[in-house]
Amino acid sequence: PSPSSSPSSSPSLLSLPLRPVFLLLASRQMRIVAVSVPSTLALLWEILLSVVLFIIVYAIIGTRLFHGLYDEDWGDEARFDSFSSSSVSLFILLTTENYPTILYPAYEIYPTQAIIFFWSFLLIGGTLMLSTLLGGVVEAYRDIIAMQAMLEHRTEIEGIT
Repeated sequence: PSPSSSPSSSPSLLSLPLRPVFLLLASRQMRIVAVSVPSTLALLWEILLSVVLFIIVYAIIGTRLFHGLYDEDWGDEARFDSFSSSSVSLFILLTTENYPTILYPAYEIYPTQAIIFFWSFLLIGGTLMLSTLLGGVVEAYRDIIAMQAMLEHRTEIEGIT
């Protein structure tokens, strides 16, 4: 067989990595989303910074309280032995994923401290911080869409006159 007929050089396989670009070119709504996401992140940096600082503070406290309590039976993601592993564990907990894996080892040894630490983290982080972040994303996206609609309206008016 000739090299040009090999499956690795067929046009459909070469276009696979370009499919997101084709989607952006074909869909107006996808272009709006692609343009608005970076703008939204620029508007939300203060909220994102507060979430990161919140995780840092709780990671420091969690490392002090629960250092050395987690063994291999609980998995690699549930650790409070270092700042970085505490940060990852708290980020996973903030998504409310693997809650028992993260909570139970600390709860078995220090039930009062674990309940206060983890419930306050979930209450403040999940309820307040993430709700504020979601509200900020929606508001920033709404502002960007309104600005784009105003520019399109202005372009239409200028085209008429």
